[in-house]
Amino acid sequence: MLKRPILRQLEDNMSFAFQIPALDRDGLESYVAHRLNKAGYSGPHMLTPQALDALYEGSQGVPRLINVLCHKALMVAFGKGDQSIDKSHIESAIDDTEVAKREKSLVQRLFGQ
Repeated sequence: MLKRPILRQLEDNMSFAFQIPALDRDGLESYVAHRLNKAGYSGPHMLTPQALDALYEGSQGVPRLINVLCHKALMVAFGKGDQSIDKSHIESAIDDTEVAKREKSLVQRLFGQ
């Protein structure tokens, strides 16, 4: 069925799909630094340690969610004229991201945090 021309793109996407495992806290920090570097940023640490902790908690180390939350946090910081990302920027991004809110809520229910 996937050989039909109309479904070719779906087949292509399925054949190249793979799962990236969740990152640990140190891996998250390295991943964010790498992404910023590839985007052309070479300044001092852009995210505070508290922001990285909040990012890890909100994303559970899932790279796609890390990307979404970082993008939103950067937009919040830009809108405020801030030069770095702190915990409040990440929390705003989490509050604006349904998947991250669900993850945070689950952790709070399970561990009372």
